[in-house]
Amino acid sequence: MNKKFLNLKIIKNYIKQNMWLIISFMIVFLFINTIFILINSLSIILNNVSNMNKLFINNYFYQDTINGAISDFGYGHWCTFVYKNIGLVWFCLFNLILVNKIIVNEIINGHITTLMTSSYNRTTIILSKICFLICATLIVFFPTFILTILYSAIKTEDCYLYIGRIILYQISFIAFVTLLTCIYVFIGNLFTEINYLSLTVNISITLYIIIMCLVTSFINEDNQWVQYLSPESLVPNILNFTIFNSDEKYKVGFYGFGEPKIKNLTFSVVSVFLNIGLAGPFVYFSIYNFNKKELSL
Repeated sequence: MNKKFLNLKIIKNYIKQNMWLIISFMIVFLFINTIFILINSLSIILNNVSNMNKLFINNYFYQDTINGAISDFGYGHWCTFVYKNIGLVWFCLFNLILVNKIIVNEIINGHITTLMTSSYNRTTIILSKICFLICATLIVFFPTFILTILYSAIKTEDCYLYIGRIILYQISFIAFVTLLTCIYVFIGNLFTEINYLSLTVNISITLYIIIMCLVTSFINEDNQWVQYLSPESLVPNILNFTIFNSDEKYKVGFYGFGEPKIKNLTFSVVSVFLNIGLAGPFVYFSIYNFNKKELSL
């Protein structure tokens, strides 16, 4: 019996088997992010602002010679919109498909016994599956991660102030997705004996997260406590800026900017390790439950 915790051959085989699915999700997510980058880049033209040719991560205010004062969201707003709304749904869907395919269906259909009759022990099998899911998620995520950083560094005037926030927000986001993946694996592994129950529970978790994301997007300042009911509170929105107060009159060509609503980045750093730490128990109990399952060889 092979005592290794991970087996690269299993991981590589799953990547090959699901390559087209991984590439498809990667390309579409990259395309979606590119669309919002173009929207941000065209904001100057769309706002019909004369003599303004700068882009920012922060929300900005500009005193125009023709149209008066212009206020608009910076790239930080569009970045969080892509990840918080579209990205979260996209990665939930991606991992739901893969977990149902390589864990639930393989156990129900008996395909898992092919691996079990080899020299691999059960711990190696389930850990290699989890590692594959995380690797597949990172493959889908990585091109958009790089594009976001490059766009921020090259195109925005205030990148020297906020590029760290761009990187940290993306890392905390993918750490949260990793936690969700491990939860999906745990649920999928736990309820395989009952038809469609694991998929139903995982979809319910996803719908709850999506609904809470929508709710927190529309709550006012007096009801900010509601955001803590959303699992996504584990990803602090450090790219959320205030709107510049433009009540006063300013000279033509004047720029004004908002301020970060979250000024202290300590919890954002902690949240990365918190998400990974919370994933640990789900991995452990997935291994425990898989080792205890009665699977006919």
